[in-house]
Amino acid sequence: EARTLATVLKPTKPKPYHGEIDAVACLNFIENQEEYFEIVGLNKTMWVKYTSVSLEDDAKAWWRDSGMNMNTVWEEFHDAFIKYHTPPNAVAAARQELDKLRQKHLSVKEYTHRFRRLSRLIPNMDPDTTLFIYMNGLEPETSKEVRLRQPETMGQAVQQASIVHGILHPTPPTALATSAPT
Repeated sequence: EARTLATVLKPTKPKPYHGEIDAVACLNFIENQEEYFEIVGLNKTMWVKYTSVSLEDDAKAWWRDSGMNMNTVWEEFHDAFIKYHTPPNAVAAARQELDKLRQKHLSVKEYTHRFRRLSRLIPNMDPDTTLFIYMNGLEPETSKEVRLRQPETMGQAVQQASIVHGILHPTPPTALATSAPT
């Protein structure tokens, strides 16, 4: 079924990786590879083989010097790739930024987007801690109301924050919508 669907949809092959030492770029590359392989139904034993041909420039040099080969298991490749291509201070920097992140005058959508970008850089952050930090960074009135509703997941918290914040801080109508015809 996956191969039939992949044949019909013809998913776009992920772009090659050139070797940037960038936490977001390397996570995006690896996740795109995994999603593509899942969609096309490629056996996991083949993932390293196909990913290795998507490495160029510095990434290809890393692959050749890594000591891994075409028979390396995906999890080993995945971990080594991320470890090498993520700056050493990326997790600490993301933790610091996340600690300082507050909604203030941002919309819930903008706050949530920034929160998710930072939190994905912190491996092994458990869902309860993620939820606590998210709610803590919301605008105080919104945070209080969302906490009272006791969301169990990030999805629930985001949905509740959007509704509550929209009620507490409605967006004024645009000048175009409020102007009377002349």
